[in-house]
Amino acid sequence: MKTALKRVTQILWLMARGLSWLCWWLCGCFLSSQAQAFCSAQTPAAMNFGSAQPSTMVRSSQLPANSSVLIDCTRVINIALISSDVIHYQVTASSNNFRLRNGSFYIPYQLSSQANFAVVLSAVGQGYSNMSFTLLNIIGGQDIQVPLYARTLPTNIASGTYTDQLTLHFTGRYCRLAVAAVCVGFEDLNSTVNLQLSLTVDRSCALTVPATHHFGTVADISNLADFRLQLQVDCTLSESYQVHIDNGDHFSGASRRLFNGTSQYLWYDLFHPDGSTLLSDSSRLQKAGLGSVEVIEPRLRLQSGQLTPAAGTYRDTVRVVVTY
Repeated sequence: MKTALKRVTQILWLMARGLSWLCWWLCGCFLSSQAQAFCSAQTPAAMNFGSAQPSTMVRSSQLPANSSVLIDCTRVINIALISSDVIHYQVTASSNNFRLRNGSFYIPYQLSSQANFAVVLSAVGQGYSNMSFTLLNIIGGQDIQVPLYARTLPTNIASGTYTDQLTLHFTGRYCRLAVAAVCVGFEDLNSTVNLQLSLTVDRSCALTVPATHHFGTVADISNLADFRLQLQVDCTLSESYQVHIDNGDHFSGASRRLFNGTSQYLWYDLFHPDGSTLLSDSSRLQKAGLGSVEVIEPRLRLQSGQLTPAAGTYRDTVRVVVTY
C-alpha cells in the first residue's frame, strides 16, 4: 500500500513539474515575443503609373498602379486565431504631400489597400486600422502580403518624370502558439518602409483643321477684309511648338495663288493671327501648349492691285504642319 501511494505521489510530482515547465516555457515564449519583433515589413517594389503616358491621358483619366508590402515572419502564424485587429499601417511621411512632382508641376494621387478604393488615403497621418485579413494574402503560413493600390487624379501638366516617396509604418500582433484555443504566444510587428512612386508624362500635340475653308462669294475683290483660317492645336502644357503652312499647290515666284482650274489666278499671302507678320517657312508661328485645345487663326489676304478675275471658284491646297 505504501509503495502504491509512493508511486502515485511520484507521478503527481512529475505531472506538476511538467506543468510548471510548460508554464515556464509558454510564459517565456510570450515574454520573448513581447521583447522582440519576429515580423518585419520588406521594402515594396516601386509603383510606376507609366513610363510614357501621353499628357492627354494624364489630364483626362485616372492612371492606376499597384504594389504590395511583404510582412516577413520568422514562425508560422496560427491563422485560425487571427482576429480582425492584428495589423495596422499609417502613412507617416510624403515627400510631396501625396503629389507626384516634377519641378513646379504636381499630380495628386490616392492610395488604398482595396482595389475598389473603398478606403482612400490622401494625406499624411491616414492609414488602415483594424485591418481585416480578408484584404491580405497569407503566404506559406508565415508571411503576409499587404496589397497597395494607387491612382492619379486628372491633372493638366507639362511633360517630364514625376515622383514621390511615401513612408509607411506597420504595427501588429499575430498568434503563433495556442493552447485550448487561447493564444499564448505572439509575433509582434513594428516596422517602417519607403514606397517609391513615379510617372513619366510624354509630350504630345494634336492638330485639327477643316477639310475646306470656304470664304464666300464676292463680285468685287477690291477692299476685301482678311479671311481667317481655323486651326485647332492641342499640345502638352508649356510644350513649345511651331505652326508652319507650306506654299500650296500653285505657288509661283514668291507668291501663293488660288486657281480657278483653267487659266485664272488670285495671288494671296498668309499672315500670323496679328495680321502684320507674314507667315512663311522662315517666320513660323511660335507657341507654347496650353494643355487644351487652342484655336489659331492665321489670316489670308489677297494681294492688292489685282483686278477682279473671271467668275468661278478659286482654290488652293496647303499643308499645315505642327512641330514640337
